[in-house]
This record gives sequence, C-alpha cells and structure tokens, in this order.
Amino acid sequence: MIQNVKQKKIGERSNFKPRVENTTAKYNPFFPLVLISIKWYYLNGDKMINSEILNSLNSIGLTHYESKVYATLAVEGTATAKEISNICGGIPYGKVYEVITSLSKKGFVLVLPTKPIKYKAVEPTKVIEIVKQNSNRKIENAEKIIKKEISNNFRKNKKVVEPQEMYWLLNGRMAINSKMGEFFRNAEDHVYILTSENGLNRLAYYAEILKTIRSKGVDVIILSKITKKNSESAKSLSFCQIYNMNNSISTNFVSVDCKESLFFEAVPDDENTKYGMDRGIWARSPSFTQFLEQFFKLKKYTDVTPYAYDVKAKKIKKE
Repeated sequence: MIQNVKQKKIGERSNFKPRVENTTAKYNPFFPLVLISIKWYYLNGDKMINSEILNSLNSIGLTHYESKVYATLAVEGTATAKEISNICGGIPYGKVYEVITSLSKKGFVLVLPTKPIKYKAVEPTKVIEIVKQNSNRKIENAEKIIKKEISNNFRKNKKVVEPQEMYWLLNGRMAINSKMGEFFRNAEDHVYILTSENGLNRLAYYAEILKTIRSKGVDVIILSKITKKNSESAKSLSFCQIYNMNNSISTNFVSVDCKESLFFEAVPDDENTKYGMDRGIWARSPSFTQFLEQFFKLKKYTDVTPYAYDVKAKKIKKE
C-alpha cells in the first residue's frame, strides 16, 4: 500500500520516500481444500440429507447405510458406486456394493446396464407401496401362525396350569366398577352386596342390570345404611331385597354364587361413579367367597332391619 502525501510546491525538494508494503501472502496448503469444500457446498448444499429423512427411512426397515445411499440416489438421479461413496461420506467404497445389492433385493434401487454400472433409485411412492405390501404379507403370515399354533397351545395349557383360586389387586374406581358390572351380568343364583351410604348411590347406576338378573330369578340382597342422602337410590333399587343397617360402614363387598367376590374401599367415598382412587381385591375363590358370605349373613341377622320404599314394595322378614 502506497501512502498518499500532500504535494509540495514545484521546485521544492522533498526527502519523502514512498514506503511499499509486501502484499505477497504466504502459501496455505489447505487453501485448495477449502475452495473445493466451498464449491461443493454451493453446488450441493440443497441436496444435503437431513436426519429426519434418514430416520424415516430407518423406520421402514432400512439400515443407516442403506438410508444414506437411497436418499443420495433419489437426489442425484443416477450414480456409480464410486460417486455414491464420494457423496456419502463415511461409507467405505467396498461397502457400497453390499449396500446397493441389499437395496436392489428390497426393490429400492435399479441396476442400469451401463459401463461403468450405474444405479438409480426407485420412485419413492412405489417404494412406499412395496413396503406396505411386504408389511401386510408379514402380518398375514404371522397371524396364520399365531392362530394355528400359539392360540391352540394357549387354550390347552390354560386348562392345565390355571389354578382354581386366584386373587387380583384392582386400582381405580372404573376398574372396580367394570369388574362389579361383570359380576352382576354373570350371576346365576345370588348376588350379595354390602355397601356404604354413598356406595348405595353408586350402586343405583347398575339398576337396569340388577333388574334384568332379578327377572331371571337371581336373588339380589343389599345391606346398607339408608338415609335421606341415599333414599332415592334405595327407591330405584326397591326390586331388590334391601336391609337397612343400624350402623354406617366404609367398606364395600360384593359376592356372586359363592364363587367370586370383590372387597374394596372407595377413595373418596362419594357419589361419583367414574373417578376415584379405589383399591380392592378380586377373588376367584369359592372358599374365600363362602367365608365372606358367612360374614354377610351374620351382619344380615344381627345388625339390620328390612327396608321397603313404599307399601307396594315387598317387605323382607328376617330369616
């Protein structure tokens, strides 16, 4: 760079000597590589494959290398194995042939009869159809095997290994109510119910089911504390044998046909028929259920009085 100096008058001498800086840059051996990288970026930057595309291809059954090669061919159009290796950084040249062969067998890549041999990606919409067809075929084959082999063995082994008495823990009001409804629908001889004041209000939700099984001759006996708070529910269940307990209780008990029983606590003990943190035990045990039914009958004889909503309802005498 030459510094500008204020011109002196003509004839006037000057001792100024212009200073010239050396502008020659030192040679950088990496400079050509940087230029090549920049050039490749500007030519191919729009073709760079993002992780979302690779993850989508992985999800339909391609390996990481297969995903990169297919995505590259889908962008490039056609390419040789060497070109694919150069573009897909990280895939060894020798590995490219193995990957392309696998893609060709899966129907993702076409081999072109050129010299040198080039490869072309199958149209993505056709690829998706191939994947769907293969997936459906696998599901159908698996379904046949499961139905033919596993289901039959499951039924046979279930009869042998399933114990006669089993116990389950139930959590949540919906789970307990679902099991209680199943009890009522499957009852053949009798249903015994011991419940709290609000439990009777929740029980009214099953009035239609209980009425149906009563019409089939199933005895339904309910023990609960009857108050103004649940008198309407007692009215809706007046077709059952209802006994008014002298004392309030917080536990709930249901038994069916001396075979199965449900013992649970309502948390909170409110009128809501869907939501609650109830905890209970479902017992498929004749011996345990019979023991609870003996306790139920003891309560019935010692701590209750028959209840009827009106004069038309049948009053129950103590046995």
